[in-house]
Amino acid sequence: MMEKDNILQSLKDNDVNVGVIAKYGFQLAPVAESRDYVADQFVTVKKASFGATTSTVYEPLDEEYIATRVSEGKGKYISPDKKVDASTCFFPDSTWFTKGISHSNWTNFETVLLYKVVTADRQLTIDDFNFSQFVVYDKETDWVQSMTEDNYKTEPWTANKGYDKAETKEEKLFTSIVAIIRWFVKLIRFLVNRFAATQA
Repeated sequence: MMEKDNILQSLKDNDVNVGVIAKYGFQLAPVAESRDYVADQFVTVKKASFGATTSTVYEPLDEEYIATRVSEGKGKYISPDKKVDASTCFFPDSTWFTKGISHSNWTNFETVLLYKVVTADRQLTIDDFNFSQFVVYDKETDWVQSMTEDNYKTEPWTANKGYDKAETKEEKLFTSIVAIIRWFVKLIRFLVNRFAATQA
């Protein structure tokens, strides 16, 4: 990790095809110091994307910040849900953001996208595909659609600052246990539904 920036720069300098996928739409555990940041349940989007600027889970990016980016000609890098600015990524034109896919889930879309990028005879970018830089995952089709202002609300939870921002150690422990139980309940439901679908 200490050499991360040098490694990334060497990829750029040596014309290596790069495709970065950062997932989000799932909150970090309440005990984590970074619990307010946009994340994929385990890793923040800023880290996963090598530098994207994000809001918190409670509110979008500041309107003044967005207006500044738009005036700089970087408006296309702002996600429709106004949670992510991809212009500050190390590879802003070859970084994709998938909303609704947790860190521990790897989908066909991600596999196909990265395969196409790394095997191409040139560096493919966000402009080379028929979907946008920001996409929303559809569990039913195991594929994605471009994120819009109409379909971006995919979070399976509601951010509640009063509940999420536990202050004492006891409150943090309690909210973490509740979050973990909810996660396992959702995992079990998912596995049961997946099993039922294979038996049908």
